[in-house]
Amino acid sequence: MSKPRLPGEGAEPLRDLPEEARARLKRRPQPEWMPPMLATLTERRFSDPGWIFERKLDGERCLAFRRGPRTRLLSRNQLSANDSYPEVVAALAGQRAEDFVVDGEVVAFEGAQTSFARLQRRMKVRDPEIALRSGVRVFYYVFDVLFVDGYLTTDLELRDR
Repeated sequence: MSKPRLPGEGAEPLRDLPEEARARLKRRPQPEWMPPMLATLTERRFSDPGWIFERKLDGERCLAFRRGPRTRLLSRNQLSANDSYPEVVAALAGQRAEDFVVDGEVVAFEGAQTSFARLQRRMKVRDPEIALRSGVRVFYYVFDVLFVDGYLTTDLELRDR
């Protein structure tokens, strides 16, 4: 009889988690959809070394779902963005991890600033070849890992995810 596998054992992305974080992992099948983790708007100013600040990007929020050879890039409205950003899908499909859900944002730049107007030239394109020939280079910034290798990670601290 084989010894049961602890969360994160043998699963490379989870291997280095602190023991207390591993204890909070929940084994689940990969969900078909998860809502993105959105920032909370506040009127109060604050400064705390324990807080994580994310740069405000002006792009399209997308979740990436990878299960084996299948990779889906979905907008917040659960619409496929695979054809609009085929290079992002290819990069996600090329990762060693084959079972994950990540939350991020697709952006385009105008100089050193993200530009929603520039990104719009790609957002509605439904032909991957036309998207790649558009001249609008896009980038995918990953904010959060929501699921990996059969484990839901949303009960972990953001720093552990």
